[in-house]
Amino acid sequence: MKQYQALLKVLFTDIFKSYVIFWSIYTLITVASYTIAYLTSFDGIYQMGIPFALIWVAVHSFQAIKNDFPYIIQLGATRRQFTIALSIFVTILVGTMALTHFLHVSFFTFIAEEIQALVPVTLVTWDDLGDSISATMSLVIDVLLGLAVAFLMVLLASLLYRFGKLPVYGILAVMAVTLLTPAAHQNLIEWLVDVATGDALYTVFWLLPIALLLIVISGGVLQRASFR
Repeated sequence: MKQYQALLKVLFTDIFKSYVIFWSIYTLITVASYTIAYLTSFDGIYQMGIPFALIWVAVHSFQAIKNDFPYIIQLGATRRQFTIALSIFVTILVGTMALTHFLHVSFFTFIAEEIQALVPVTLVTWDDLGDSISATMSLVIDVLLGLAVAFLMVLLASLLYRFGKLPVYGILAVMAVTLLTPAAHQNLIEWLVDVATGDALYTVFWLLPIALLLIVISGGVLQRASFR
């Protein structure tokens, strides 16, 4: 247990500072949105914070491999120990960011409802897609999506560390081409509609085994990665 505590201490270096900076900036953006809405009496301002939170998580997940993997191995940890510690690290990051976003939205929504002079700003969350998605389920979706995105970045970073840029560029190219095809667009839109209406709401839980598969593959890649 002490071994994992030491590994997590390394992984969490400077994370709190980055976390505070991120939410300080995003809170200022939210306050600015309400200020603009109040001064202009414009009630058509929409703001969605979870994509930016996911980008933050993705960046730190990627950097955990790029910056911390060789250092932690040099300290004497095994690759398996690093993979387990990294999984815990990413899960904590995702859960913290998703919960903070949830509290952020809840707080500003409450303030806007209590102060009638404020012109409301629509802080978009998944429950805005349809009545079948509750605020709690919206938080669950944020966590599941965050885990999938974060562990995908871990996999890409692992491939980059072991094989170089070529396989990473290849995977990104395949993903980009796939997402640009009309069939992919149609299937994605249909799935979102089904989730919003409740017909396929619980299919979002498939993101969890996908995330687990990604970290298992990443662990396998790192097991054979040469130390540099």
